[in-house]
Amino acid sequence: MVELFNTLVAARKLQEAGCDQALAEEMASQIYGAISGTVATKADIELLQSDIKRLEDSTKAVIKPRQFEFKRVESSFEANCELLLSYVTKQLWLAVGTFLVIVKALDYLLPAVGG
Repeated sequence: MVELFNTLVAARKLQEAGCDQALAEEMASQIYGAISGTVATKADIELLQSDIKRLEDSTKAVIKPRQFEFKRVESSFEANCELLLSYVTKQLWLAVGTFLVIVKALDYLLPAVGG
């Protein structure tokens, strides 16, 4: 990693621009604190890319075998939903049919009101 900011060089340049030594050192220190860190080199970036690629491959290796399992579960779920819908539809038609039979029977058995 490469240093991003050199406080000694910055303080010297501030002194050359007219700041007294204490102010120049304090300003350089404050700037360093605000931007402190390091800059990644090309090798650092390549190492990070390699790590990302390795993690990506590892993740794919975990997911790929489960794709078939997911498809199987999805198909089974769809089939069960279709069976359930068919069952509920039949039960609903039976209930409607039973209701209509009861209404007809009551209409037949009970005398008409109001003649």
